[in-house]
Amino acid sequence: VFSPDLEFCTDNAAMVGQAAIFQYEAGDFASQLVSPDPRLKL
Repeated sequence: VFSPDLEFCTDNAAMVGQAAIFQYEAGDFASQLVSPDPRLKL
């Protein structure tokens, strides 16, 4: 179980940004053909 630092748990933008960093570091990039999806899992 991963528990982020409290500073990343109080602001939605910080939580989304932290998830984006993890995906970037893992080399998990979306193609240029991606469409918006409000229910997309992180």
